[in-house]
Amino acid sequence: MSGHNKWSKIKRQKQATDIQKSAIYGRFSREISIAARSGIDPAYNFKLRNLIDRSKTLGVPNDIINKALKKAENNDKNDNFEEITYEGYGVQGIAVLIEVLTDNRNRSAAELRNIFNKNGGNLGEAGCVAWMFERKAIIYIPFKTEEEKNKIEEKLFEIENLEDLDSESDEENILAFTKIENLETCLSEIKKYYECSSEIAYIAKTKIEIENEENAEKLNNLIEMLENFADVRNVFHNGI
Repeated sequence: MSGHNKWSKIKRQKQATDIQKSAIYGRFSREISIAARSGIDPAYNFKLRNLIDRSKTLGVPNDIINKALKKAENNDKNDNFEEITYEGYGVQGIAVLIEVLTDNRNRSAAELRNIFNKNGGNLGEAGCVAWMFERKAIIYIPFKTEEEKNKIEEKLFEIENLEDLDSESDEENILAFTKIENLETCLSEIKKYYECSSEIAYIAKTKIEIENEENAEKLNNLIEMLENFADVRNVFHNGI
């Protein structure tokens, strides 16, 4: 994840452009279908329930969600997808982590390497930057006005096991951070008062400030190309 900097708004997550909508829809379709193999009923499958909630928040249509569930219900296991985390460097040595869901790791690695090379970076070896991040659960609580945001923040301070709040990085959501093992409990408590969704993310332990506008543009282009690659689930970096 990243925040803002003086040069430009470095992309933190997938935005709803026409091209990226297709990538988002494809990503959640695959993930929902795979998660549903452990149980088709979201009431008894926390991972599936969480994916459905997050996909709806990002505008994934119900028919795509239902098709993914139907695929799992029909025990369609022709797609042998595996989850892989790739690591690399952008400009200025910015650390980049990419979560991939693929049925062809050679294709994925080749395309990722090509994307890095085009944007002044390079794909690294396993473990080269992972130590710079820690995995946390992020809960997104939407707000519409500054007054509403302040009220939500006050309430969130009462929720146990929330480690931190960020009301500046996202223009539409308050971000609440917690340990992964506390996610289900925190979600259940917050949902008593507000709509929310969540995801597991890599949070950078230290940040690198982008030196100039040119480098900011290169990093933005790198992240955008990575996110538009159909195999990519999530992209994380430590640039600000």
